[in-house]
Amino acid sequence: TDDGGNEPGALIPTSDDQDETAVDAASPDGDAPNDDVGTSPGGDTIPRQNAQFADDPPGEGEAVYTGQGVPDPSVLARPALAVKIDNVDAARPQAGINQADVVFEEMVEGGLTRLLAVFHSNDPDSVGPVRSARSTDIPLLMPLANPLFSWSGSNAAFAEVLRTTAIVDAGVDSNPGLYVRRDDRTAPNNLFSSPERL
Repeated sequence: TDDGGNEPGALIPTSDDQDETAVDAASPDGDAPNDDVGTSPGGDTIPRQNAQFADDPPGEGEAVYTGQGVPDPSVLARPALAVKIDNVDAARPQAGINQADVVFEEMVEGGLTRLLAVFHSNDPDSVGPVRSARSTDIPLLMPLANPLFSWSGSNAAFAEVLRTTAIVDAGVDSNPGLYVRRDDRTAPNNLFSSPERL
């Protein structure tokens, strides 16, 4: 968003080192950005203001979700790992989210939020606390091209729906040996794993 330092209608760079990559700022009359569209690396049509790399996909050795160079380009051949992480006070500090390529914040019941952290180019030592899946996860997971999905469970009906989508189930019910319960936290905010394990 524009912090006031740019003229209305100007292009706002998404980062200092990517001046060519920009999103449209609000128009002079305060309307939302224009709804021109771009194309994702996978060929999907997406709104330009959400398509940072739509017309300039990452190059050789650049992370798909960040566009940044990576020290070991071989990691880019693996699938993304999406981890459902709690965001309530008792879950903080969370592990690993500062190394995620992308973090989605999702509204859940009671006005609380959960995070869906996507790891592809970085491997933190630990991720968590891992929590349950929600129906809002499915549309976030689908563009990730068959990701691994780390989650702690769900109601039976939704778990069956989730398992029929294009994900690799890396959840605790299917892979209990990949997770640990930490002693320094209380359940349900003590379930952790790591990208290396998953």
